[in-house]
Amino acid sequence: MKVGTDAMLLGAFTKTRQAARILDIGTGTGVLALIMAQKTAAANIDAIEINSDAAEEATENIAASPWKERVKVLPVSLQEFTDSAPEKYDLITCNPPYFEERNDTKGNNAQHTLASRRIARSEGSLRLSDLVFCVKELLNQDGRFSLILPSAKLEELKVEVEKQEMFLNRIIHIRSYPDAPFIRIITEVGFQNLQLRQEHFTIYESQRKYSQEYITLTKYLHGKSLE
Repeated sequence: MKVGTDAMLLGAFTKTRQAARILDIGTGTGVLALIMAQKTAAANIDAIEINSDAAEEATENIAASPWKERVKVLPVSLQEFTDSAPEKYDLITCNPPYFEERNDTKGNNAQHTLASRRIARSEGSLRLSDLVFCVKELLNQDGRFSLILPSAKLEELKVEVEKQEMFLNRIIHIRSYPDAPFIRIITEVGFQNLQLRQEHFTIYESQRKYSQEYITLTKYLHGKSLE
């Protein structure tokens, strides 16, 4: 199971506190849901994924993990799940893999794969406005929503959060190298109007050399030393 940097950072930065019920939206292969299970002692985690192939792979990954009794994969869209969810959540996470479409793909299999990704993962199937609206419906009043996005999405996120009468409580601005522009944001959203905390984080110290802050933050999630 490949673990992307975005999922690693979001999982490591997300504070689980005393969350008893956690929801991972668009779980993909289940990476973030498994990180949440690893970080908690007894939380029950629902992981929803609209793409059937990805949901099947997530189910297999979770079944092979030490936390299989606490993580459940549900092959359903967020909108459908929101309409039928029996309870609300203390923590909601989401790592939507926004990507730019490429037109150099050849062959039927490649076209099928690209179509699947468009359905399950592109912004066309789940707009940011829909995501924030559904989170409002699913989150406890004292719960938190942890999300990673491209930095360019910050202003749009602020608008959508305000529409739903929620608040940005934390923003982590992430860049690849010390002198590089910020490319990602990790945000914490909730119903409480807390003082906004803003932080900066750098992944690499130099080419192929992780920064000490990245090593310190994520070392417990890796199976090998990064130094």
